[in-house]
Amino acid sequence: MRTSSVVLALAVALAPLTSWAQTDGYTLEDYQLRTSGDLLDICALETSHVNYWEARGFCIGYFAGGIDLHDALAAAEDFPQIACPAEGVTRNDVVDAFVTYAQAHPEHLDERPMDTVFRAVTDRWPCPPAATK
Repeated sequence: MRTSSVVLALAVALAPLTSWAQTDGYTLEDYQLRTSGDLLDICALETSHVNYWEARGFCIGYFAGGIDLHDALAAAEDFPQIACPAEGVTRNDVVDAFVTYAQAHPEHLDERPMDTVFRAVTDRWPCPPAATK
């Protein structure tokens, strides 16, 4: 009887940890991209998750659009380049930079997704003063 009391007490004490461990934060509502946290949930999904490939495709697509927009704007004379990555940096590299930055800076997870993406790439690949036009 004493053993069952100890087991019950441990089960009650560990229940919140078990619940957290089973939740990766990812939900279908994340695709509404209200916050940077939503984008992080999508882009940081584990490869073993049943929705990994859908999430990865969405994530890469989001970043491809952001990169294309940045490049188009940066081509204008009056728009400063936000980041200056070296030749050969891929979309996957940019996604990885965002995930790393967002995980290290949870204070930005309530911001708009692209704001935090810009913070991440500026942090990872800053432009020299001459490159900012």
